[in-house]
Amino acid sequence: MTNTLKSRPGGQHICEGRQKSGEPCTMINTMRCLEGWYCRHHRRGKTVAHSGDLDQSMPSTKFTTKGDAERFTQWVLTQGARGHINAAQTNALMKAVSTWNKLQERMEQQLLDDFKALLFRARDEYAKLRAIAATEEGLD
Repeated sequence: MTNTLKSRPGGQHICEGRQKSGEPCTMINTMRCLEGWYCRHHRRGKTVAHSGDLDQSMPSTKFTTKGDAERFTQWVLTQGARGHINAAQTNALMKAVSTWNKLQERMEQQLLDDFKALLFRARDEYAKLRAIAATEEGLD
């Protein structure tokens, strides 16, 4: 039930979904589904025409754990393999994940260095207290 009058030059199509107000959606960044042309907001749960699989929505890009980054990486690779995103987009998204991993490693290393410094300081303070206690009578 695609309205060919809605089609734009260059292969862009207006979304066939409706906004909450009932007005037609005006987004032209759409994908062909078995049910028609839909933007990312309206194609959730619809079957993408050229993949044969249900379209997955993008996972969160707020990486708080390594698991978040791994889920995002899996999604990027899956979408790239299916042809939903091109190679340049795949590379850019993978670089973002790589950058997050590097920053995470630096933060973990800094945390470990700070912990070691505190541990050495505590050991030195303990040795000083033991030396003071050895000189004082009855504090051992």
